[in-house]
Amino acid sequence: MADIEITEETTPGDLRKAYEKQKQAREAAEQRLRELEAKERQATVADILKAKGAPAKAAKFYSGEADEASVVAWLKENEELFPTSTTTETTNAQKAATTTQVVTDPNVLAAQRLAEATANVGQEQQVFSTGTTAGAPITDTALVEQMMIAMKNIPDTPQGYEQLVKMGLFPANPNQV
Repeated sequence: MADIEITEETTPGDLRKAYEKQKQAREAAEQRLRELEAKERQATVADILKAKGAPAKAAKFYSGEADEASVVAWLKENEELFPTSTTTETTNAQKAATTTQVVTDPNVLAAQRLAEATANVGQEQQVFSTGTTAGAPITDTALVEQMMIAMKNIPDTPQGYEQLVKMGLFPANPNQV
C-alpha cells in the first residue's frame, strides 16, 4: 500500500480503494507473468523440436513439461504426426528397399512423369509422354485430373502452349489431330 500515506485523516474507505488498486495491479502483473511464461515455454519446446528435426510449429500441440526428455518422449509417441528428418529418411529408405517392383503400366508411368513435371512448374520443363498418341483420348481419370492441375499452372500464352507441347500433352502442330 505504498500509494497511500496513512495519517490520522485516512479513512477505511481510502484504505479499501488503495487495496483494490493494489489488487488490480497484482492481478495484471500475474497475468502478464503467465503470458510470458507460456511464450517462453512454447519457444523452449519449439527449439527442442527443431533440434530433433521436427517442425517447430508442432510445439502448439504439446502440453507437457518443457524439458527435453518429456518433449522427445512425446515426439517419439507422435512421430506419425510430426516426423523428424531422421524418421523421414529412415521411412523413405525402408520404402525404397521394400518397393523395388517394376512399373510397366503406361498410365502409371505417365502419371509419374506428369507429377514430376508439375512439381517443377516455373522451372525448366522436362519432356514426357502421356503414353498415348497426341490427341488420342486418355481414359485414366487420375491422369486426366493431374493433367488438368498441370494445365492450370501453365499460362494461356504461346509460351504456355509450347510448354504443353514439350510435356507431350499437346501436338506440336495442332493440325495433326
